[in-house]
Amino acid sequence: MSIREDPGVCKQLILSFVGKFLSIEVPSELSWSEAETLRYARRLMRPFTPKELSAHLRLTEQHTRLVLRDLASKQILEVASGKVRYRTYQLLDSKF
Repeated sequence: MSIREDPGVCKQLILSFVGKFLSIEVPSELSWSEAETLRYARRLMRPFTPKELSAHLRLTEQHTRLVLRDLASKQILEVASGKVRYRTYQLLDSKF
């Protein structure tokens, strides 16, 4: 099978793979903003700033920082950079 012979099957396989990767379950006790933050971190696969996340969630940066702080305290996210003022966050490798 090649892409030229049957592009529909190739498209189906790719969509199936991407769908499984992005639809991984999130803990049910998370709020919608925490769950979407977890999905965002999985998709991005790199450290991100609160400003980037607030644009994605369409929340204020202050509210977004609260969500990030909560997820860090639940050991779902970790601070990727910054000692006093946390600059970026990333998914905690061992958890999710």
